[in-house]
Amino acid sequence: MKYRILILFSILSIFNACNSSRATKGSTGFYDTGEIKYKNSIIDGKREGITKEYYKNGKVRYDWNYTNNQLNGESKEFHQDEKYTIWVYKSDTLIEARTYTSNGILEARYNFKNGLREGKSIRYYETGEEETIWIYKNGNIIEGKGYFKTGELKLEYRYVNGIPEGISTEHEINGNILREYLYKNGDLNGITKEYYSNGKIKFEWKYQNGKLNGETKEYFENGNIKNIWKYKDGILQ
Repeated sequence: MKYRILILFSILSIFNACNSSRATKGSTGFYDTGEIKYKNSIIDGKREGITKEYYKNGKVRYDWNYTNNQLNGESKEFHQDEKYTIWVYKSDTLIEARTYTSNGILEARYNFKNGLREGKSIRYYETGEEETIWIYKNGNIIEGKGYFKTGELKLEYRYVNGIPEGISTEHEINGNILREYLYKNGDLNGITKEYYSNGKIKFEWKYQNGKLNGETKEYFENGNIKNIWKYKDGILQ
């Protein structure tokens, strides 16, 4: 009987030792000024559960959600202006992000593929309407459109390899073109135009490599020239 009790005690000791080796452990990091920088939980040498990162003032900056040492599900970033972002991961790969105002209203939504922005990214008015839509491919923006609250097109931008290229337009709520911007290699180049509501030209700005160069003209609504300014490398002559 005595030997049976000893054997049972040994088995229980081994069982408890195994369980204790999987007990949640943790580590804490600090700023060089002594404030806590992060706290995480470790099981069998792997991050598991929530890892918290902090601002120096003690407020939470990130709640990272780990499963088996990989980011999974929703992690949160808390901005100092009290807005917050939810980052959605699957097997350590970012697939979606949503930013909210301090009172919990959805402000923006972004989609990701292989960790890069892909497809639609949308920014919203506080009342829920779509304000801006960007289209991404392989992390590069290829098109952007802005809208009035009532849904009419307000802005339209074209991109090549993530930088503005070609003609981008700004519209009035009635659909008339208000301004046309001509881009090359990400800078304003050539003639940028502004129109009266009747479609006649109001201003012509001449750009070279992002700076005003040459003559900028202002027109009366009847088409006659009102003013001419001359610029060189962005400086009025």
